[in-house]
Amino acid sequence: PDKEQERYWLERAAEQNHLGAILFLSNFEHTYEGKLGIFLRMIEVTPLAGTEDMAGIAKNEIVLYLNKERTIEGDTYDPTAPNATRALAWLRSEAEAGDPLRQHQLGCIYWRSLNDKAKGRYWVLKAAEAGHVTAARVLGRLIYISEDSPYRDLQEALKWLVRAAEGGDAEAQFYLGSSYCPTIKDLYPVPQKDIWLAIQWFERAAAQGYIQAQEIGGFQTLNYAKDIRNKKESYAIGAHGIRLLEMGMEQGNAHCALLLGIAYSLGYGVKKDNKKYHYYYAIAARGGDQKAIEHCRKFNIPY
Repeated sequence: PDKEQERYWLERAAEQNHLGAILFLSNFEHTYEGKLGIFLRMIEVTPLAGTEDMAGIAKNEIVLYLNKERTIEGDTYDPTAPNATRALAWLRSEAEAGDPLRQHQLGCIYWRSLNDKAKGRYWVLKAAEAGHVTAARVLGRLIYISEDSPYRDLQEALKWLVRAAEGGDAEAQFYLGSSYCPTIKDLYPVPQKDIWLAIQWFERAAAQGYIQAQEIGGFQTLNYAKDIRNKKESYAIGAHGIRLLEMGMEQGNAHCALLLGIAYSLGYGVKKDNKKYHYYYAIAARGGDQKAIEHCRKFNIPY
């Protein structure tokens, strides 16, 4: 294709405020400034074009570039450059207007990309206080718990992590479960370790498809159950670990199938069962788990 002709006609269409043409022009820009200029133009044109869909794409791209989640080979992001400054001003105006999503995004950009921790915390906290669940999790998982954070405060971290978990954030639910789990080293200062609270939070995260809750939560639940002498209690707890791993396996996680095979072969929270041990190892092997493949070949387990 003739790139010069393509760009020529796209620019003619863009002059008539055709949002699709403006968007395609971004493919010809190979600097942060060029990209940001295109997306800012799309936002400015939106009221004339009468559609918010394309503006939504542009706004999301601006946030990704400002947060350095988009990179451009051969170019270095300069936050003081004209379009970068305009883009940040646009985002700040949206945040100041009370949009919790933009407040959260602006806070993350200040914290991560611009290394302004005070403004970062201010805007993320503002979003979290307005009920933005992801912002609450960021407070708990980054701003109040990072060892290099000037605001490190484990009690505040736990408070916001709980708020995010209760609001439905799967990652927060997983980390809260991990904190309560007796077999996992302390993460957050929960009042005391409690396997049933750990299971509760693991299961809530797993139900949303959060793979770490299924795999790590399932394995650690079984790891705890295996050391309980009372078999009835051990199996009651182990049943939850088995279900967590099954959820992961059903989503295609071969390693979860391997862990199920290990549980049944060794009697971790379940009665030893050679049929199930072979069954799950075979599933793991068919799913491509290398350890399962080697094990099946070594012990002549068909898969």
